[in-house]
Amino acid sequence: MKVDTQKRLLKLGQVQLFSLKPEGMARRFKKFREQNSDSAYLLQCAVVVLIKNALSPLDYSEATQETISKLLLEGSVKDLAAVRHLCVYFEKFFTTEEWKKVVDRLFKNQAEFLKVTESTQKTVDHLHKMLYCGERQPKELMNIATVFKDANGKKHRFTIKDVDPCYSAEETTELLSILTTLTIFEKDGVRRFTDLVRYIYLSTTPIYDAELEEEAVAEELAAATDEVTTSLEAQLAEAWAAFQKLKVSDEPDAGLVIESAHYLENNVYAGKTMDEIAAYMFEGFVPDPAAEERVTLSRIAAALLGGIRLQQAKPLTDLSQLKDFQKPADPPKNEQPEKPKKPKKPFQKPVYKKTKKDKPPVFSQEAIRKQREEEKKEREIRKAIDKTKKGKGKSKKKKR
Repeated sequence: MKVDTQKRLLKLGQVQLFSLKPEGMARRFKKFREQNSDSAYLLQCAVVVLIKNALSPLDYSEATQETISKLLLEGSVKDLAAVRHLCVYFEKFFTTEEWKKVVDRLFKNQAEFLKVTESTQKTVDHLHKMLYCGERQPKELMNIATVFKDANGKKHRFTIKDVDPCYSAEETTELLSILTTLTIFEKDGVRRFTDLVRYIYLSTTPIYDAELEEEAVAEELAAATDEVTTSLEAQLAEAWAAFQKLKVSDEPDAGLVIESAHYLENNVYAGKTMDEIAAYMFEGFVPDPAAEERVTLSRIAAALLGGIRLQQAKPLTDLSQLKDFQKPADPPKNEQPEKPKKPKKPFQKPVYKKTKKDKPPVFSQEAIRKQREEEKKEREIRKAIDKTKKGKGKSKKKKR
């Protein structure tokens, strides 16, 4: 059975880029690069992280360094061709010698490099200190409520939360305008962030605005859901790796569970891709924030083996206990499975049928008449005997 794990790609979109913390951002970039060959997309995402770093009091300046350094030094030149002008945003990631290698890989000569990156270089030179600033303690935190136009000219709103309002209006406008040079954000196939219309700073203290409130809740929910989904997907991959090595028994020549006839015929996960497995397994599952990772991992393992959804699976102590949850192996051909016993019927009082012997004898009219005459004679004899006994008793009394 083949499972295409490459199709189960981690998400790295607008929500993640503007909501993940620095440590989570670094992990996400690394894993995304391992599973996705879209170098142009990843490089543009890294530019967004620099914008996030400039606006946030947290330090995102090195969150993408390891991934982007390898990407520009080892990634496909063909894949990077359309976005090579963005490479100058990341010159700080390299030594002088390494940067020369990057330029030589992506450009024919120095003249082409200067021409292609001219506009981008001006932005970088002006905003470099902001794009690479470190962690700081702001006097206050605010949200930036922006309005952009999409490729169809339709306006849409987007809020960046927890921003340090320490820059001038011109500097903030330049930072936000970098988004208009990127092509990775789309909705229904329409490119977003083509033109910056306006932005305002909003206090982080509660101020009623129905639209902004709904948008903020939706973004928070999307970010939280994505974090949970990512964690579950990672644990599913780990449990699946262990499950693929599980044997049907402890015998040296025992086959694998995933290759057994019972598994292939009866388990709902047999022959499915990781996307299909995840879709079925996680349906209806509500994660417990307090649950330990190993508990969830063991439940996923039990769900794989039992062919059930995660919400129905009970946790194991550890993955080594998977063997205790194995389904019974197919019975040998020379042994028939035990037939199920028929259920006992409830007790019922026996009903006896009358036989011919139990029926009273049938007499003719003549026999009945004779029987009656005999009975009459017997009665007369008994009366006569009674009278005789009474007469003897009276005679004895008179003699006395």
